[in-house]
Amino acid sequence: MDIDIAIVGAGPAGGFCGFCLAKEGFRPVVFDHSHPREKPCGGGLSPFAQEAFPFLKELPFNHAEPDQIQVVYLNDKTITLTVKRKFIITSRLRLDQHILNMAIANGARVEKNRVIEAKRCREGWKVSTCKGIHKVTTLIGADGVHSLVRKATIGSFSPIDLGMCYGYLGKPLAAQRILLKFLPKRKGYIWSFPRGDHVCVGIAANMTRSLGMKTDLDKFLKAHHPNLEAVAQWAALIPTLHVQTFRRPVAGANWMLIGDAAGHVDPVSGEGIPYALRSAELAAEAIFQNNPRLYDQSWREDYGKFLLRSAMLKDFVFNKYLCTPYFILASLLSERLAI
Repeated sequence: MDIDIAIVGAGPAGGFCGFCLAKEGFRPVVFDHSHPREKPCGGGLSPFAQEAFPFLKELPFNHAEPDQIQVVYLNDKTITLTVKRKFIITSRLRLDQHILNMAIANGARVEKNRVIEAKRCREGWKVSTCKGIHKVTTLIGADGVHSLVRKATIGSFSPIDLGMCYGYLGKPLAAQRILLKFLPKRKGYIWSFPRGDHVCVGIAANMTRSLGMKTDLDKFLKAHHPNLEAVAQWAALIPTLHVQTFRRPVAGANWMLIGDAAGHVDPVSGEGIPYALRSAELAAEAIFQNNPRLYDQSWREDYGKFLLRSAMLKDFVFNKYLCTPYFILASLLSERLAI
């Protein structure tokens, strides 16, 4: 089958890109054998994300809107902050399904097939799935940290550009507030996010410093969630790019990388959803202009400078004396917090 625009991956980036294209009359095909699915990330939507994408304020399913953040810092002391603009915390399964439904309702088609290979050819790309081979004119990689499209274009991520996440979903809720503990030695943090009818707790750390992270998380649970009954657990990799990696192109004449596949995640906070959504918009706009290469310029001008600055500041921010004050300040400003 010949396909004009194929999107590999149906997470927030792939689903929203499908929506942006479909509402303008394009008929993209989204390939994903596993989405939507639950994920170990917190599922947090910061006020920054909500302002950029107002549809996030009107999610038609159960979610939490905490306005308090409790920060655990040195010697297990805590400070509780009340923020003026509420955070939204939601199940990733429900959020991803909602965005994908928006795309389908506007004319995008979803193929529940696993993409196993993408190869360049004279016509563009040959995309192989478990059920056959498709000729594709423009290929969009939204297939996350293990992106096959990234591997076929600029190469997979190096281990130094990856972080590790491990987490649980559980009940009962301890409180309707966000709880954070920062781990300077791991260049990461532990989170506890209420999600409406359950809680998501997890730990994120630099991959080179991830040994023993489950033990750290379990100690945190014993101290702050002693009655938590874990009903599910996950582990996953996330992009946490260095400056040099951010400078690599993520678009060519007939391909683009968006969301996690592009590495567009804040290297300090781990926030990724707003960048997934915005990269999807910008990729669609480049297609509207019939020039996918424009996307590599537009994302750098739009939010790239912030991500680059965050990468430059990462080692400074995770100094044990500066880590907690930095995140307290970010929380008080209600601009950016972990996702």
